[in-house]
Amino acid sequence: MTAPQICVVEGCEKPRKGRRSLCSMHVSRWSRRRDLHYEKPEHSHNWIGDAATYNAVHQRLRLDRGSAASWCCSGCSCPAAQWSYVGGDPNEKTDKSNQCGYSTDLDFYTPRCRACHVLADGWHGEGNPNAKLTRADVEAIREAVALGITTGVLAAQYDVSTSTIRLIVRRKRYGYVGVSPTGEISS
Repeated sequence: MTAPQICVVEGCEKPRKGRRSLCSMHVSRWSRRRDLHYEKPEHSHNWIGDAATYNAVHQRLRLDRGSAASWCCSGCSCPAAQWSYVGGDPNEKTDKSNQCGYSTDLDFYTPRCRACHVLADGWHGEGNPNAKLTRADVEAIREAVALGITTGVLAAQYDVSTSTIRLIVRRKRYGYVGVSPTGEISS
């Protein structure tokens, strides 16, 4: 068996990619920049200082504190999934792509599970601009199913899928509707 051939770029000891004379790193550099010797800067201009973008701040968080998944949720003590902006920064910025508020100060972030993050941001139920159903709609759907109205009829009436109706009835969607502050589920 012959030893793998190495990349032709001087100083590179990586094996060639396929029948090409370059390794995968140099193929990537050539296809993106047309420069075999391009060195990526440590941090882009969008990452440094107060000009940091929403995504750059979340990169900072992961580098500084690690993945949110290695923390417990600050709201319910379940395993966390995401870093969440808690608000209150006098220098708050707004992301252009998703219209979310964020801060370049990492002290304004806490680990949260997805459910607590959605609740904290107010993007659940009627707070979500894409929501089709109101709290009253969800309660009416649950009552209607309890009275024997089919999911197909309700789906057509509320312009949602039958699976959405079933998930609402089983409290897999809009589970917080009809729950008292003590955690008791109303019928």
